[in-house]
Amino acid sequence: MKASVQKQKFLQGAGILTVGILLNKIISAVYKLPLTRLIGKEAVGHFSVAYNVYDLMMVIAAAGLPVALSRLISEAAAKGERRQMQRIFRVSLAVFLAIGLIGGSGLLLFSAQIAARMNDVAADAALKMLAPAVFFVCLFCAFRGYYQGQQYMTPTSVSQIVEAICKLGVGLGAVLIAVRMGLGPGASAASAVLGVSAGAGLSCVYLMLVYRHNRVIIRPDEPDGPVLSRGETLKRLLRIAVPITLGAAGLQIFKLFGTQEILRQLQGPIGLELAEAVEIFGVYSLAVTLFQMPGTIVQPLGVSLVAGVTERITVRDEGGRRRMEESALRMTALISMPCGVGMAVLARPIPALLFGYEGKILETAETLLRILGPASILYCFLVLTNALLQARGRVMAPFYHTLIGGAVYLLLCKVLVPIPSLHIYGAALATVSYSFLIPALNLLAVRRDRASAPRFWRQLWRPAAASLGMGAATWLIQRLTGTILLSLPAAVAIYAVLVFAMKAITREDCELLPRGATIARLLRLKEDNQNGGKP
Repeated sequence: MKASVQKQKFLQGAGILTVGILLNKIISAVYKLPLTRLIGKEAVGHFSVAYNVYDLMMVIAAAGLPVALSRLISEAAAKGERRQMQRIFRVSLAVFLAIGLIGGSGLLLFSAQIAARMNDVAADAALKMLAPAVFFVCLFCAFRGYYQGQQYMTPTSVSQIVEAICKLGVGLGAVLIAVRMGLGPGASAASAVLGVSAGAGLSCVYLMLVYRHNRVIIRPDEPDGPVLSRGETLKRLLRIAVPITLGAAGLQIFKLFGTQEILRQLQGPIGLELAEAVEIFGVYSLAVTLFQMPGTIVQPLGVSLVAGVTERITVRDEGGRRRMEESALRMTALISMPCGVGMAVLARPIPALLFGYEGKILETAETLLRILGPASILYCFLVLTNALLQARGRVMAPFYHTLIGGAVYLLLCKVLVPIPSLHIYGAALATVSYSFLIPALNLLAVRRDRASAPRFWRQLWRPAAASLGMGAATWLIQRLTGTILLSLPAAVAIYAVLVFAMKAITREDCELLPRGATIARLLRLKEDNQNGGKP
């Protein structure tokens, strides 16, 4: 960044972030998939309990503030106020540092009490090992939000890849050492999360170097817009960040209490020993990881949407805002629907291939994935509709909706898990409940403003039809061949053919890419020919 960074188009930025996340997930899978085989299912359960606590702290630190930082930076950039951009970043960085120091220290000092509260005292060592990651993540979130607000996604994407590579090298190395030393499940889980802290630290160093190399130096005599005081900047930041953080943290708190409740019910009414309860909870946690994976791919669309829509609103480009929102909806459907249908159709071979499950454990994982697979579509729209409302400045609506969805989730955990015929499947049904309820409430909130609301159903039916066609073909191929190694490539190819045959990608989508008009001509896409006319 000399005078400003290289601004990227909406889908270009989302694509760059998606590439970073996909590579991060692939590398993380190379790291996580051998863990069950190396350290055992019980240690994976301890790892999952510790990670749920860590996720809560990360939500508190990194959910609302980066979004608020991105929105304020986007507004200042649209107005050309470079000094205000620097003021926003420096105030945000101070807040992130404070949160990181408090959160990391708290996790380190009170890990034993937290582990006991979670009904898994063996997770203590893993929680201690995650404490440095809390500080580093808080720090690098400030830099990511700063660049994302300027619609420059490359530093965030590269930092995600750096983080994953370091996590892979350090984490697997530590696990192999722990296995050779014959350490117990608790210590093995702690060694598994060592790579998380190391990866976060290296990612933080990379982003600091990028900022140092590209920072803007504004001469005193250069013309610029007004600069708010630090106090006023902090107020504006917190006014956006606090409701988003409370909403995201609220859901994570409900999940955390849900984890506690699930383990308690499995050991109480269901009558499992601690090791058995932790083991089956580990199977559920890995199924939830697969359920959330499409949402992590959709998340870059939400990040780009916040910055892009904020800019369109600032410059009063209502047509551009609506086209961007509708494109994000279509892309979310195109990504989430085949993933959800595919997980349901291939619910048995996926966990067998990825985690090496067999016998009764495989049957449990299969049932969980059949429940959670289709719900992953809803979870993706939860991610996107939260971002859509936040981009429009309606930050309180997702907060209220999250409280409702989280309360229903916790209630169903209490009611369904103790039922012997359901047990861990009750937890999956509770997960489905909030995945449906929160995006449904979000969509209703957006639809209240009919004049500016994007046209939802018009964006969704073609991806839905293509996904169902793909699912039917994949089910047949799997039945005939009996191997997922043939079914998955066939599913991807069939889906691609159906998407283009049904013209589910529009010219407007292409125009949000670099050289989009050329791409649209090559694909022979006419003006809005798939989308039923302009508003």
